[in-house]
Amino acid sequence: MQNRVLTVWFIALASALAWLLTHWLRPDQRYEVPWLMTGVTALASLYGLPGGLLAGGVALGLEAAAVGASDLPWLAVVLLVSALLGNRARLRLDVALRRQSQTTRQLTLLVGALEDLSHLTTREAVFAALPELLQQQGEGHASIWVPSGEGFRPVAFSGTPHLPGAIAPTGVVGRAYATGQTQYIADVHKDPGYIPATPASGGSELALPLREGEQVVAVLNLERREPFPGEERQGLERFARAVSAQLARLSERLESELLNRLASIHSPRAILEQALEILMPPLGVQHGGILMQQGARMVLLASRGTSSVQARIPLGRGLVWQVYRSGRPA
Repeated sequence: MQNRVLTVWFIALASALAWLLTHWLRPDQRYEVPWLMTGVTALASLYGLPGGLLAGGVALGLEAAAVGASDLPWLAVVLLVSALLGNRARLRLDVALRRQSQTTRQLTLLVGALEDLSHLTTREAVFAALPELLQQQGEGHASIWVPSGEGFRPVAFSGTPHLPGAIAPTGVVGRAYATGQTQYIADVHKDPGYIPATPASGGSELALPLREGEQVVAVLNLERREPFPGEERQGLERFARAVSAQLARLSERLESELLNRLASIHSPRAILEQALEILMPPLGVQHGGILMQQGARMVLLASRGTSSVQARIPLGRGLVWQVYRSGRPA
């Protein structure tokens, strides 16, 4: 900003000096008008239309003192146009500088969030930390949604508590999960499929899919009062891809650890129990079991902890059969 002020004043003073020289060297010619236009435009580009009009008034006064008032009307029109052009240039420059500042700020903050996330070792820990980190960076209300039955449920969020119950798959979260593409609503009140996640929901909504490899495992949902400019959306999309890459690395590390620990085990039951022992802590569960279809029943092959899993589940009953038939987590 300081360089901009110095540059503008240098141009204005140089224009004033050029105006004086043209009157001294060519008093019978009107070569001074372009210099007056340059000075007024430069000052209007810095101080806006009021500054441009003030500079134009001073220029008219100097011109009247130097050559008289006969040509002042047309010169006033020329200087007014110069002030308007300078003000327009100022507005465009301010928008560009503001966008650049926002982009730089967002990049710095998101890099900081990624650095904080890089120390986490499980998918669940990443999901739990992500909303608060984003809210601290000024990104509004943030939440993480995962599939649950026929809809989605929040596993982590910042700020206002969510409305009870799952969210239907027709909303922006469901669309982001189903398509694997970013979904953006500039004004949620104009979207007939909008489903408020909190009592205070409103404004703009941005849903970003999070992947492990090729599979979408969750949706990062951001809500705030003001719209998300295109540059910010692109930055957040890159951030989501970086988080997805970290989730993929954590998944690969967990898979590698599982294979290494199972390589030396030869009993099928012991392998299943060891797999549960490895998988349960990252998932944050106290008990679990592995079941296999045998005819019309699901039979428990292995369990860890104080398991509440039934040893035999009749055909078609419960969530286990639903997951088995759909091939999708629930």
